[in-house]
Amino acid sequence: MKKVFSAMLSIAWLTLPAMFALQSCTILEVFEVSIADEFGKLPDYTESGYNTAGAYFTTTDKSSGFNDLWTINFSLPPSVYITKQDGEFQFSLNGTKSFSREPIEILFVFQAEQIDSLPDLQKLGGKQYAMQKNNLSASVTSGNTSYNLTSASLNFNRSRIIYTDYDNRQRGVSLSGTFEIAGTMPDNTGVKLENGRFDILFSGYNGTDFDNGTE
Repeated sequence: MKKVFSAMLSIAWLTLPAMFALQSCTILEVFEVSIADEFGKLPDYTESGYNTAGAYFTTTDKSSGFNDLWTINFSLPPSVYITKQDGEFQFSLNGTKSFSREPIEILFVFQAEQIDSLPDLQKLGGKQYAMQKNNLSASVTSGNTSYNLTSASLNFNRSRIIYTDYDNRQRGVSLSGTFEIAGTMPDNTGVKLENGRFDILFSGYNGTDFDNGTE
């Protein structure tokens, strides 16, 4: 039987719809939302489902005179999505460099067999993945250009149910963590995404708080 979840992306007082579908392939996707990042500022690391993500973007090319920031960009749908098929997860973050506004997608792929519903995302809390451990693959792309990655790590530091302040109802499950990526651009310029962090809230809705989940 096809089971369909909807998800909500909540930023401050804004709540916008998205979709979580569980079928042969599970898809959790956050669609377009128009929220401007604070220019030139790396988001604080948080664990409260604030829907932020960012990293320092540094290169070995000093001719530009400065390094850059990468931050999630909700005007690039889908800005965030997770897909699952046969136990394999793909976690994608779409963003832009703050100064050049170059769009860049970061994609992580890892195994997570025991996650079959939205509340199961809590099981990711404390999980650590890395290319060096052979339990993570990753890619960084800008348009049709892909970087050659030499290392990548992804840490889900915390995953928990978030409750509303006013009536203590379940808002959803937050995924919070950090990441680091290193590699080269096609012209062999070295590149790093450093001090990466994310704090994303996913909420299921089908007339109740969750389709199958309890705390």
